[in-house]
Amino acid sequence: MDAKKQELLLEMCPMITARVMEDANLKGKAPSEVAIKYAEAFELIYTVLESMAKAVDS
Repeated sequence: MDAKKQELLLEMCPMITARVMEDANLKGKAPSEVAIKYAEAFELIYTVLESMAKAVDS
């Protein structure tokens, strides 16, 4: 993961942690399982937003 993604994740960490714990409790899953799904989704969203920004800039 590149530095920009890591920085953004660190800024969002308290919100993400709270949501992961809430979802894990609601779904009866381990927080690590839920966190992996969030990480995968974050990667996809970041990639889409990055592509959109490049398209706007060109």
